[in-house]
Amino acid sequence: MRNTKLSVILLTIAGMSMMKAQVGVNTNVPTTTFEIKAKNSTGATTNVDGLLIPRVDRQRAQSMASVPTSTMIYVNNVSTGIASGTAVNITAVGFYYYNGTQWIAVNQNQDLRMVGASNHITQDAGVGNNGTSTGTGADNIAIGKSVLSTNVDGYENLGMGSNALKVLTNGFRNVAIGQNSLSSLAAYGAENTAIGGYALNIATQGGQNTALGAGALAWLDIGDNNLALGYQSGNKGTGSNNISIGAYSPPPNSNNSMNIGYAIYGTGMIGNRIDLSTPHYPEGNIGIIVTDPNSTLQVGGSLSLPIALSSDTSDGYTAGLHSHTILVNGGASLPSPVGLKGRIYVFYLDNRNFATAGITVSSGAISYLGILSMIWNLSDTPENRGVTVQSDGVNWVVIGRSS
Repeated sequence: MRNTKLSVILLTIAGMSMMKAQVGVNTNVPTTTFEIKAKNSTGATTNVDGLLIPRVDRQRAQSMASVPTSTMIYVNNVSTGIASGTAVNITAVGFYYYNGTQWIAVNQNQDLRMVGASNHITQDAGVGNNGTSTGTGADNIAIGKSVLSTNVDGYENLGMGSNALKVLTNGFRNVAIGQNSLSSLAAYGAENTAIGGYALNIATQGGQNTALGAGALAWLDIGDNNLALGYQSGNKGTGSNNISIGAYSPPPNSNNSMNIGYAIYGTGMIGNRIDLSTPHYPEGNIGIIVTDPNSTLQVGGSLSLPIALSSDTSDGYTAGLHSHTILVNGGASLPSPVGLKGRIYVFYLDNRNFATAGITVSSGAISYLGILSMIWNLSDTPENRGVTVQSDGVNWVVIGRSS
């Protein structure tokens, strides 16, 4: 009896197809070749409406032969058969269609999608960690578990890696790439860049910080305008306007300081803040192997400067960019002092061949006690065997004589 009813239904559908070339289920006016309408398209009824696709395991799908292109199935078990041949793509439970040579998965779990105002998000990111929202802000990108999971109206933020920008609510233009990067930054954090796992990990407030490297600025709590390059580099606690370059390189002070490779230090560097509307001038002290320099430049050890030997100056020598101490053997000349304000040269007579030697200048003059001349003569006499000159931007000023 059941087979008889089925035959009647099939014959009826076939007849309708021949008569109208369109078939409808639950509709008398089908609009396509085959249209199915739900009996209950709205309401709270518990009756099931839908189309049930054939369910097979992977082995059954793999065994099918002469499969028409566009055939659809639902694979409910991938523990049978193997992912090879026509079933090479069947690696997970889900819907598949046949493309003529292989079963292809229907992308039912599209990971990256656009939501809201041009926000791009993965299925485990965003508010609620379900890939549906990043709040009311625009142009955010959230890739990874719990990225931007509490955002309210923050905008133009980029988070990649689980928990990146996890608790941010109102910030903008932050970039966090790496697991747990900027994961504690809350309200109004802005324009921070953290690249590397746990970079800027516990910072709760701050702006314009840049951390490059795993754990860079990981222990900064509150601060602005800090730069850290290298593994676990950067300051701890509260601090701003610091520069740290090199692994494990904390700045010497909480604010306005620098540490480059535990060799070059800076303090009082308030000139490193740039305000485009109000010019700032360079300021600060630099120490080489001195962690707390007390002068513009303080060297905690020996100092080497270039020296030009007498063999290089036998036919005259022009002091240049890489010159400092010059042993004069026959004569030497100074460059124009213009544009070289502050530069220092030291000349010494090498009298193995000459008892005197002249130092000339092509432009400007050599100034000594207010007297200008175009030449300075060294001689084998006390207090005139050597001379130190410094450019004031107009002339070369004698600042020292030696015997």
